[in-house]
Order: sequence, then C-alpha cells, then structure tokens
Amino acid sequence: MNEFKDVIGILGTIFSVLGILPQVVKTIKLKSARDFSLTSLLMTITEFIFWLIYGFCIEATFLIIADSILLLSFCIITYYRITRGG
Repeated sequence: MNEFKDVIGILGTIFSVLGILPQVVKTIKLKSARDFSLTSLLMTITEFIFWLIYGFCIEATFLIIADSILLLSFCIITYYRITRGG
C-alpha cells in the first residue's frame, strides 16, 4: 500500500509543478503579473509555507519537494506583481 501512496505523491508533485510553470515562464517573459491579485498571491504563499511545514513534520518527501518548488514559483510571480504589476 505504501507504493500506491508514493505513486499518488509523485503524480501530485508532477501535476502541481507543471500546472504553475507555464504561468511563471509567462510572467518572467512579460515581466509583468498585473492580472494577479496581490492578496491571492500572498495567501497562496502562506498556504504553501504551512504545507511545507506540514511536509517536514510528517517527513513527506514529495510534499516537501512540490511545496518548495510551488512556493518559489509563487514568490517569483509575487515579486513581479509587486515590482512591475501596477
């Protein structure tokens, strides 16, 4: 049964990261994130911080990897939203 949970964790990680990557690339390419709500971005960053802490608490490698990448991605988008978003 552990193998099934690992596969689900791997798939969740892959789809979570692949889901946001196009937006990060677009934001960097256009150097703008004006269409994003700053409140929504900050809440999402807070969400990933809590998920990351939880991942460390339960020693869930896939959760830690996914949330680290997603946290970084949303920090990049938030940076562009704050500095160039208008």
